[in-house]
Amino acid sequence: MNKIFRVGIKYCGGCNPYIERKKLVQAVQEKLKPDSVQFVGYGEKNLDLLFNVSGCRIDCVGQFEVEEKVPKITVAGKIFNYRQWEWEDLVERITEEIRTQLAALGEDKGEGVQDDSRQI
Repeated sequence: MNKIFRVGIKYCGGCNPYIERKKLVQAVQEKLKPDSVQFVGYGEKNLDLLFNVSGCRIDCVGQFEVEEKVPKITVAGKIFNYRQWEWEDLVERITEEIRTQLAALGEDKGEGVQDDSRQI
């Protein structure tokens, strides 16, 4: 049985959002199988990955570290991996990056991440 990876979600305060932050996380979550990935608050223990979600390109949430040292990915408005994306592409790129990061962690432990169409 595969491990359930824990992805911590850290939201900005939402003072000037260009994107609907919770809708983005929901869209990414729907693309990942729930028996492979569990989204939790960033303050939870034993995270495998941290997902910083800033509503605008200022990326205030990415400027602060959490105590637990884990790999992280950050979206700042429509910017991800130093490039601006349209909504559907943004969701796809983030989902793929989460799969890639967690697959790398799983390889270290002999585990993988699944979605509805494949196992990584």
